[in-house]
Amino acid sequence: MHVHYQPKGLTDEGQIKSQLTPRGTLVQIWQDFDDMYHRYLNFGTTLRMEKTDQQVNSRALTSMMLGGAIYDAFVAIRGYKNVLVVPSWTDKPSDRKVNRLTTNHENGYLPYGGSGVHCFPLVHKYNETDGKLTVATVHNGQSFFDFLYKQFATTCDTLNIARTDDNYILGMDNYKVKGIPEEKFDAVILLDVPHYKNEKFKASEIKKDFAHMCTEGFELVQFNSNEKLGDRIIGRKDILETIQQIINTCTPDELKKEIIDVVGTKELRLRTVEHQAFKQQINNLISKIRVHYQNKSSLMIKFSQYLSEGINDPAIFKAVFLAGGPGSGKSFIVGKTGLPALGMRVVNSDDQFENAMKKAGMEMTSDNIFSVKGQELRGKAKALTGAKQAMYIKGRLGLVIDGTGKDSDKLFKQAKALKKIGYDVAMIFVNTDLETAIERDKTRKRTLGKDEVTKYWKTVQKNIGAFQTFFGKTSFLVVDNSTGKDYKQETLRAYRDIKRFLDKKIENSIANKWIKDEKKKRGVKEEY
Repeated sequence: MHVHYQPKGLTDEGQIKSQLTPRGTLVQIWQDFDDMYHRYLNFGTTLRMEKTDQQVNSRALTSMMLGGAIYDAFVAIRGYKNVLVVPSWTDKPSDRKVNRLTTNHENGYLPYGGSGVHCFPLVHKYNETDGKLTVATVHNGQSFFDFLYKQFATTCDTLNIARTDDNYILGMDNYKVKGIPEEKFDAVILLDVPHYKNEKFKASEIKKDFAHMCTEGFELVQFNSNEKLGDRIIGRKDILETIQQIINTCTPDELKKEIIDVVGTKELRLRTVEHQAFKQQINNLISKIRVHYQNKSSLMIKFSQYLSEGINDPAIFKAVFLAGGPGSGKSFIVGKTGLPALGMRVVNSDDQFENAMKKAGMEMTSDNIFSVKGQELRGKAKALTGAKQAMYIKGRLGLVIDGTGKDSDKLFKQAKALKKIGYDVAMIFVNTDLETAIERDKTRKRTLGKDEVTKYWKTVQKNIGAFQTFFGKTSFLVVDNSTGKDYKQETLRAYRDIKRFLDKKIENSIANKWIKDEKKKRGVKEEY
């Protein structure tokens, strides 16, 4: 396996514990799996896996176990202590399109039908990850993975077996699990669990099926090999930070420099079969893992309220870019213009950066910010911010993209990409004179120093003309926030202009088609 460092759990201080998987452990996994697979073939199954010299092909097994390692890393980083795992694997030919565990050599040995996801309890066992797992196996079912779980549970204290009469399906009634431990579960993980119909379910309703076995605040988790299954349950919790930690910890060293915006575009230059398998299974991880919660009002949530986060969002298909040098007061102006109250989601890597620096015990000084460690933390903050932005864009929600405006080409590229999928774009340029910028920098936690502030300020000032040309006269707003200026009058004017921009009817044909298609997909009737 090519996951160099595998998380094992959390320290008392909340830091991730990880270990380099020993070579001997990798060999042991292969030997044990090969033995179990051939024993299972004696039962007459037609389930097949690639072989080399009559033994399980090590690369095919590595591909599956990479998936298991990625999902077990999630369990370790979340810090779960007692987990109920609900698998869905069945060998029945009627339930499977292809009766194989992986593709062949020509197709990179990629896992079939969730075989990688279902390997996570095995990785948990070999990695000795913190937390106990109880797997709900079907009593008389025909499942290769149920067979594996039962065999490995006899030699492991952290892997227990419970029994059910049938595989769990979203929306089914009277699901019962026998042989569970007395200790309540703090998480329930559904592995590629199917559903009766192509519909959505409230997290509060699904959680009722497991509530009697779990703690009051337990998390309901979906592990899906197919990212298209990601939004079947309503009530999603933001886990982007956890996913970024998985990527940072598990990505092989030789691939880290070759990953481009992993959480966003997830483009990866490939080298080997193992690298291809890793890329394939970590792609779209934000859609493959879902954590759901329940609050007091969740039982009363109507489906139409859920839709308001997308097709009925007040700022749908609107994006406002913020530009201005250090100390210009962009965050202050965002609050004063009421953009969040108008339905806009603010995307700002500075907040993530400050939190990361704080956790690392580093003050926001110029030396720390521009140190190797500081720039590494800034890169991670930008990646996490990019993940949030990708999720907002997926729902075509209103965006406030907060930046300095120093790199105009990059900003124009972002704006063009948004316009291409139907967004209307505008810009608020928060301006100050140089003297104000330098003085304000002295009072900030995130201080840059006079020289850096001057350089930034001059670069941003040079871009004003280009910004005005690109966004146009009516969609380019300048707010003068220099010391001595009437900021109240400036922000009031900006608020009125932005409000007109947001209230403007969507005329873009691409945007209107997306809204129409989404309404049809969700069964919402058009209003005339």
